Amino acid sequence: MKKNFPWLIILNIYLIITILLSISHFKIYTNIINPLFWFIILLLINKNSFRSYHNHYNLYFIILNIFIITIYFCTGFILGFTKSPYNHSIISIIKNTIINVLPLIGIEILRYTTINQEKRHPFIITLLLILIEINYNQILSLHLKNEQFFKYICSYFFPIISNSILYTFLTTKQIKTYYLRIINALVIILLPIFPNTDWFTNGVIGLFNPIIVYVFSKYMFPKERKIITKKEKQIENLNYVLTLIFVIILTGFMLGIFKYKPIAILSNSMSPKFNQGDILIYQKKNNLKKITKNTIIIYKLKNQYIAHRVINIKKINNQYFYQTKGDNNNTYDNNWVSEKQIEGIYAFHIKYIGFPTVWLNYYFNNKKPLVGIK
Repeated sequence: MKKNFPWLIILNIYLIITILLSISHFKIYTNIINPLFWFIILLLINKNSFRSYHNHYNLYFIILNIFIITIYFCTGFILGFTKSPYNHSIISIIKNTIINVLPLIGIEILRYTTINQEKRHPFIITLLLILIEINYNQILSLHLKNEQFFKYICSYFFPIISNSILYTFLTTKQIKTYYLRIINALVIILLPIFPNTDWFTNGVIGLFNPIIVYVFSKYMFPKERKIITKKEKQIENLNYVLTLIFVIILTGFMLGIFKYKPIAILSNSMSPKFNQGDILIYQKKNNLKKITKNTIIIYKLKNQYIAHRVINIKKINNQYFYQTKGDNNNTYDNNWVSEKQIEGIYAFHIKYIGFPTVWLNYYFNNKKPLVGIK
């Protein structure tokens, strides 16, 4: 490969092509133009210059990546599973591999080449590759509606940014990141089921996975660290371990993997017990016998979470039904709550820290919510 090969110019031109074609001719761009472009890039790159000085470290990161994927799929036993959107015929697998995997290989090899061999500025390369990976057709299909666009940013755009930054960091350490991307892409293409996660869960996972890998990477490349005393090294290692444990626990707590789960209060229907802007922590449903009169339950009605107090209980055909009321409301709730609707029982609440959720809800809906919590 030529020393001064104009990769930055090529990437800038292709970014413009990506934006234009992904909007106007999405299928042609996705199925033909994009795979063909990255195939040509792979032909232009001199493979002899693409080498790693830490070959044994590549295996460590592959094992870590597989471990994270395994943990992710294990959440399906808690959140449930959903069917893969991909067809699993041989022809479809080959087609999807070419369309989805080939560009990722090209992106990562070009990232490695421009950063390590040509000593290009990592920030510029990372920014260009992020912009090229964005699905502009999907953005326009949302018609820039506030709520949908926000969910897209959180579940798709932020993970792309965080992962691209991670891959650039690993690339500067001579790690062949295309191995990781191949594994991730093939898992999505080949497996028939996935955990039934929502946009929030996908966003949390997409943001925290790179953090976990980064923390793990700090135990690699010891020669590149400054010389420190044994005590300082022990403190540093302890900090990394505690950070990793905190990230894992926080992620699991937000995803509802543990016994308790948080939700934000969007109204004052239960004031003064708890108020708008508080975070309510509830114990996930495990024993309905604990529910008696005056118990505060969290139940679901039309995809909306409500936290109200039980006023009456009745039993019909071995099924329990609960009449509820907000402490600050003048009337009972219109519908009796069935056992299937109940998500959990109130445990405790934390004041004020739920206000960001309240503000977002107001912004997206342009009105004050009428139900208990969301």
